[in-house]
Amino acid sequence: MAVRGSLVSSITAAEKFSSLVEREVPFLRQSVRRWHRDRANADDLVQETLVLALSSAHLWDPQSSLRGWLFTIMRNRFLSAVAAARRQTEVLKLTHQLSEPSVREEQSARIELKNLHSALDRLPAKQRLAILLVAVEGKSYEEVAESMRTTISAVRCHLSRGREKLRQLVDEPERSPIRIPGLSSARSLTVR
Repeated sequence: MAVRGSLVSSITAAEKFSSLVEREVPFLRQSVRRWHRDRANADDLVQETLVLALSSAHLWDPQSSLRGWLFTIMRNRFLSAVAAARRQTEVLKLTHQLSEPSVREEQSARIELKNLHSALDRLPAKQRLAILLVAVEGKSYEEVAESMRTTISAVRCHLSRGREKLRQLVDEPERSPIRIPGLSSARSLTVR
């Protein structure tokens, strides 16, 4: 009978606590309106508060204010949600910034590709062919040697010289004469 008596007293204590919490629901609904204009969000916060309070009933001190305890739970849940929303917004902004390259980055990449294309065009034919077959098409030295009808060591030599020349050409902007109408070719300006 002692076990049954303690079970009955704990049930009545839980029922008593539930009824005390139930009396505070109008206060919680009124208070939440300061934080949420949307009724659905306000109701969700009150419900989260009630669920957390009922599951944590053993933590409430009967000598303290139940209203204050519930309000504190609700405020902490609200502030946690606000912080999570801010973090999520920051992550979304950062993701958006990283996923879309800026116009300057795109322009820079286009300029670099144009410079590379121009530099490749200025390489001797055998060096250009060796670089394109190995670096772009991914062919082996043996395959390149067969297609160029030369030896593997010649392919390596063309690659080495071509890569070095390509580095120089890409690092040093092309010098091109600017033609000004009315000036003879001897008086053209050379610009870097």
